[in-house]
Amino acid sequence: MIKTVDLTDGHQGSNGNSCTNVVFEYTIAPASQQEQYAAHITYHDSAKVAQLLPEQISNYRNYEFEFNEDWEEDEKRENEALRDTALDLLHTLFCDQDTFETPESTEEWLELHKTDDMQNLVEIMLAGTTDIAQFGEDKHTILVADAGPHLRKLLLPFATASNSDDVVRRRAIWPLIDVIKIYVKDARVVENMVLVDMPGASRHIVSRITYTDVNRQGRSKSLSRSSKQGISQAVQWSLGYD
Repeated sequence: MIKTVDLTDGHQGSNGNSCTNVVFEYTIAPASQQEQYAAHITYHDSAKVAQLLPEQISNYRNYEFEFNEDWEEDEKRENEALRDTALDLLHTLFCDQDTFETPESTEEWLELHKTDDMQNLVEIMLAGTTDIAQFGEDKHTILVADAGPHLRKLLLPFATASNSDDVVRRRAIWPLIDVIKIYVKDARVVENMVLVDMPGASRHIVSRITYTDVNRQGRSKSLSRSSKQGISQAVQWSLGYD
């Protein structure tokens, strides 16, 4: 019997949300797959990666420095959520740099440069890293494992942000990921469908928004987290840990 692959390990982020930030698809493995699990990680296309940082900086500035008292309550909550996600995303991508080592230092930097030219800010951020610009539609990663815990360990750097109590902050690249497809051997409940597990509805994750838009165009027939409560027992039986 196999259960759901749990990447949070019982932990939550500092804001109380689940630490999983990436869209997952679960489906039956092809006959040629030898291992119990295979994870195929695909990344946002080059255009999405290029506009990612300007969008997030703009979202942060909009709430922090351009707050409008005339906003309706729903609009305030929406913009606050966008601000929170922007801070989390920027910190996650660049936390190996001293300037972005903590959420607080990231906020201080954004405050210091709140009126600076957007393109200059992006260039400063990218100057401290060499790999972000390399991601695009032609890049993908494949991971294989014979047991759920091993797969979880392999996926952690891709799909989650480390907790605030971690001794060493773990840089993650989840903001650059489009979707992670998990292929499971002998998972009959997903033999004729794709089960989709998205980040929480309160988080405006880039991959979640992109995936929803693509699905509206008929990319696939799938079952989202919000509609799978009725088959929770089947999911527990079919996916995850050995």
